[in-house]
Amino acid sequence: MSEDERASGLAAKSNADRRAVDVSVVLPFYNPGPLLRPTVLRTLEALEASSLSYEVVAVSDGSSEASVAEISDLASEKVRIVRLGLNQGKGAAVRLGLALSKGRYRGFMDADGDIDPTVLPIYLAHVRAGRADIIYGSKRHPDSDVVYPLLRRWYSFVFQRFVRALFRLHVPDTQTGIKFIRDEALLGILPKACEVGFAFDVELFVVALKLGFDGFTEAPVVIGRRVASTIDVRAIVGIITDTVAVARRLRSGRYGV
Repeated sequence: MSEDERASGLAAKSNADRRAVDVSVVLPFYNPGPLLRPTVLRTLEALEASSLSYEVVAVSDGSSEASVAEISDLASEKVRIVRLGLNQGKGAAVRLGLALSKGRYRGFMDADGDIDPTVLPIYLAHVRAGRADIIYGSKRHPDSDVVYPLLRRWYSFVFQRFVRALFRLHVPDTQTGIKFIRDEALLGILPKACEVGFAFDVELFVVALKLGFDGFTEAPVVIGRRVASTIDVRAIVGIITDTVAVARRLRSGRYGV
């Protein structure tokens, strides 16, 4: 059975079939270096301080043994480590982690230290309220604290205008790497989602709207200065190409009604 088939089958399970916890946090990673372990530990600290039951699902997207070894000693009932044998892309790792998790709200956050886990209590408060279909991080939220190079800001601005024109999607920031999805919405979305790369975030919103899940709640993020970036011209061309593929699938009826 392929990872896609496995993920779809797991996502189709009803709440009664799963031993639900309040919240699941998926941390996808691909050789993130020394920032992985501190990110996992700070995520656990934020979750432990809440009154919610939780689990963390760390998904290696074909990372080296050394990267996985950074957190192997943290494996427990509350921390699961899942491995994709080959590097497939962030979307593939997130989809598998979400399908394997069991939370009433299931979410994901970048594991490379880009997003400060100290913002998690804000998201957990929304989870506790239980009203939103998708809670998404946004660099454009008035309470966000973001150190972002001018060129990256320009890329982001242009891409979000492109997404709005293509899908009439009025979400100010689709790409910031932290989101939580209500279980009922995710059970509908996951079997239809197929993006393996960074356009997975766009597809998530597109399929949610197609299925009638339009309760989107914007939340702030804290993003500090990064030493290096994975965003280059090749990555930009890739995400644009994949986003156009999402639009084609939408128009062809791939996402159903």
